[in-house]
Amino acid sequence: MQTLPPAIIGIALRANLSLLTDLTIKALEGLEKLIELNRQAMKASLAESRDKTHKALAVKGAQELLVLQVGLMQPAGEQMLIFMTSR
Repeated sequence: MQTLPPAIIGIALRANLSLLTDLTIKALEGLEKLIELNRQAMKASLAESRDKTHKALAVKGAQELLVLQVGLMQPAGEQMLIFMTSR
């Protein structure tokens, strides 16, 4: 059985290591982007929740509460529809 010379094995190992390093860097860049998108989404969600809470606390009567509730449910339904159709 013929064996490869150590120089060839070294070249192959360096090439594999370089490829592994490049793939790891790409994976980490993708993870960084995903984390940033999740951070932005969470920040927007928290701001939206804060605004809705302030509006709910400012309600003075049952009629006003009903109008607020209907107004809040419509965008939530639309967002759910967009989410379901984008899959």
